[in-house]
Amino acid sequence: DLTLHDVWGLPAATKPLVSIASWSKVSSISETCTSKDSLERLAKFMRSVLDKADLSNKAAAAELGALIDLIHGHPDWPVGVLTHADTLRVWLYYAAKTNKPEVWSTAYGRVEGGLSTFLRDLNTFPGDGVIPNNLGAIFFDAGFLDDALALFLVAADMSLPFKEGVVANIAAVRQMTAAWQNYEAEVQSVRNLIQGGKNLFAIRNLYSLALPLSLQEHLAVSRAGAIGCLDKLQTRKKLKVTIAPSQLSKSKLHVCYVSSDMLTQHAVAQSVRMLPEFHSAGGRVRVSVIGRSPAVAEAVRKDSKDAGLADAEFYDGDQWNWDELAEKVNTMKCAVIMDLNAQTGRESMASWFRKPSPVIVHYLGFPSTTGADYVDYLIGDRIVTPPDLRHGYSEHLLFMPHTFQVTSHAYRRPHPWPGSADFAESEHDREALRRAAGMPTVGPLMCNFNQIFKLSPSLFDMWVNIAKDVPKSSIVMLRYPPEAEPNLRLYMRQRDMNASQLHFLMKAPLSDHLSRFSFCSIFLDNTQYNAGTTCTDSLWSGVPVVTLPGEKHASRHSASMLRAVDPDLAAMTVARTPEDYVFLASKLSNVTPTRAHSLLRRTIMQSEHESDASDLKLQSESLLWDARTWTGHLEQSFRMMLDMSLQKFKGHVIAHA
Repeated sequence: DLTLHDVWGLPAATKPLVSIASWSKVSSISETCTSKDSLERLAKFMRSVLDKADLSNKAAAAELGALIDLIHGHPDWPVGVLTHADTLRVWLYYAAKTNKPEVWSTAYGRVEGGLSTFLRDLNTFPGDGVIPNNLGAIFFDAGFLDDALALFLVAADMSLPFKEGVVANIAAVRQMTAAWQNYEAEVQSVRNLIQGGKNLFAIRNLYSLALPLSLQEHLAVSRAGAIGCLDKLQTRKKLKVTIAPSQLSKSKLHVCYVSSDMLTQHAVAQSVRMLPEFHSAGGRVRVSVIGRSPAVAEAVRKDSKDAGLADAEFYDGDQWNWDELAEKVNTMKCAVIMDLNAQTGRESMASWFRKPSPVIVHYLGFPSTTGADYVDYLIGDRIVTPPDLRHGYSEHLLFMPHTFQVTSHAYRRPHPWPGSADFAESEHDREALRRAAGMPTVGPLMCNFNQIFKLSPSLFDMWVNIAKDVPKSSIVMLRYPPEAEPNLRLYMRQRDMNASQLHFLMKAPLSDHLSRFSFCSIFLDNTQYNAGTTCTDSLWSGVPVVTLPGEKHASRHSASMLRAVDPDLAAMTVARTPEDYVFLASKLSNVTPTRAHSLLRRTIMQSEHESDASDLKLQSESLLWDARTWTGHLEQSFRMMLDMSLQKFKGHVIAHA
């Protein structure tokens, strides 16, 4: 049997992906590879991807179909076991999707003559690193990070059109798994790539937000992404806005939300859930929602009311290409486009280059500038996007009066606070819930339920120092991803800390997620890339968030939200220096409940509601929980932005309370 170590010369310490046997013999899984469950999940993922592939090239589709039939028709094929036959299928899928001749030739070269030729040729695998790099990207997106890293390392030693992409991919995997052995060097490699000014499009922009890069460096990365994604367009011809200015200024405004997450269970969707309903209740805006993923259409099909669609019109735009999206929006005569994705997956961004609507707004999904001069506005406030840092944004800024963040916590069903059996409102409740979750029942429990990629060695050192300062304390995090857990435990031991003080929980449904917060003492925020919706979840659960804002949009989320809850709360939780962060967190953890806990509880308890949004009443000192008022400020801003656009004038917009 051959392994990836044999075939592609992987370092001996790298675990092989699979073992390979001859065609007449079933491939077996190497003892050192990922668990069988993992491989079966990956095999299932690959098959589902291929089953949904839109292969416009009929010859390619026929070739792929024949190969699939050959594999699954073999009498010894073990269902659920991943072999290099599956890997080959993914190569063909990638080739079909990219439609690049060089990828096609490589893929067909592996197919020509049958699978035996493919297996025989593995010993002389060509030195072209494009295939393992792109295959690694598929594994990365599927969440199989060890295998992705193995393939990226292979590609790094091969011939590539440019090395920058695989270097950035390796850095992203190690960032996600807290493999910090070469952290400073890898950050510097990304910084060198930015300074070099070439192939910045290869940098995974969302993950780079967690790196200690400057505002200007992030702007450069975003600009490269905004330009690079335009290759998806078939034409760059601008569209003519067909709505007469007089009609726009008098009629009900048509706003189109475009997202791959809205109406689903995604964190962004949960934040904006009430917007369609409040737009409808206000009577000043007509809403359309264009879904850019199968998950959105599925949520609407299952229960549009539960998803939060309200009276909005829904369009399943998952199969539209970028030109079709621009043309459809233009035909719909939308006055304002609200893009909730931007650079997260660039599902729609290229479409906006064709200017299908007078105003294009970027909001929430990607917490930074788009870098696109064809996107008009970014929604912020004076804390998350300070006026003196506006040079770090390609868009004009919309300054919301209280906070950029909209929330829907006060209107959820069932109400998660207070009085719920699965919420800790006393020491007895807290002890019982901790025990049920496998957490220590004694001592402060400091939590962070963000993805691991937002963490850095310097921040984790701060957490270790807090744990040393606070007797009997523990840290609880999400196992997100699981590959990071052993690295973080090792890191703690290297700093003379007991690894048993570090606890991990799996991702959970929203109700369980909120319940977990309630048995924690404080939330330790990330510094480079703050918690977003997770911060609001913590605050809604009565758990203070300690944060240290920087310059970037992503590093200032929590400070904005804390001030929106109460300026006094912000004074107790928003640090000015790393030392201040450690001091504030230690102080809040040592004795609970503190004044900060009591203040949070008061604002939450005042958020009274009824089920019908038309009769919804919210009496709260905290504007963070008041989505109705927030929506009104946004609608006022839509009109201001549109009026400025019609007058051919662009500038920053200030929404008035």
